[in-house]
Amino acid sequence: MATTVKKSRDHRGKWATRKPHSYLFSYCTIQRKDSQKLVPAVLQVVKTELNDEAGLTQAFREQDVFISAVGVPAFENEKIWLDVAIAASVKRIIPSEFTTNLESPLAIQLPVATEKVKARQYLTSKITSSSAPTT
Repeated sequence: MATTVKKSRDHRGKWATRKPHSYLFSYCTIQRKDSQKLVPAVLQVVKTELNDEAGLTQAFREQDVFISAVGVPAFENEKIWLDVAIAASVKRIIPSEFTTNLESPLAIQLPVATEKVKARQYLTSKITSSSAPTT
């Protein structure tokens, strides 16, 4: 699952009193077209193929943050998502690095970390060589 976050323009809505975090941000979840997974009503859902650059570009437009939360990331998909997020000027990108401390030289040698290391290295190289305001 990939999630994007955008600051909310209007934080006076009635729903804001029920969900304190909701009035500050709007959330968009990206799912595969054929996914039947239910998501909380507070999330806007965009269904697209996870390698469809046009569909992803639409979902990433005007988003402040992109959080990749896939269980076992596949670098091929992650690379597309990172490229689209950078091209859409997403301000903050959080790749799927959960459960692995990529600051540890021992951890990055683990098989489970291989794709995560590739994604981080790719993202770092793209951000430093890009004029996009992404961090």
